[in-house]
Amino acid sequence: MKPILLIAACATLAACVSTPVNIIDSKTALEQQAAGSYPELARELEEAAVQPGPVPLTREQLTASGGNATPAATEAGEPTDAARIEALLTRKCIGEGSDGRLTVTKATCAGDPDEQEVASLTERQNRARQQTWTYLQTLYPNQKPADVRAAWRTTRLRELICGAQVQGTDGAWGSKKC
Repeated sequence: MKPILLIAACATLAACVSTPVNIIDSKTALEQQAAGSYPELARELEEAAVQPGPVPLTREQLTASGGNATPAATEAGEPTDAARIEALLTRKCIGEGSDGRLTVTKATCAGDPDEQEVASLTERQNRARQQTWTYLQTLYPNQKPADVRAAWRTTRLRELICGAQVQGTDGAWGSKKC
């Protein structure tokens, strides 16, 4: 009988011994598979939340909020890039190329602008345009890049100042008529 008591005593002692158990909060493999990964839906949700472009505030609203309604370049007495481009378009030093990029046109330029400044400005503007076309292509993936660029150029030509140089599809340069 003594061996039975010994086994019972050991069983009682074993029941009192406890080991620490750490539970880590993570999903099981089955839960991860069921949750799935939806990168396309996540991208669409992110884009829906983003509203690219400036916030439409009037000068009065901006001033009332404590902001400055005058751009920093204008405060310093320097024209903005947009004003410089418009001036160069008016003087026919640059033109709207048929591919949608700004093109330097020295032969028709009225005056003697700084060539380095003109080249830097057109390069910066063309880089910004390329980024815009890339973004538009993501919005319309079924469209050909050339079609997206052509649609953008049509809109740009409507906004272009009168008299600016525009390159036709045949490669010839002319002035925008208003």
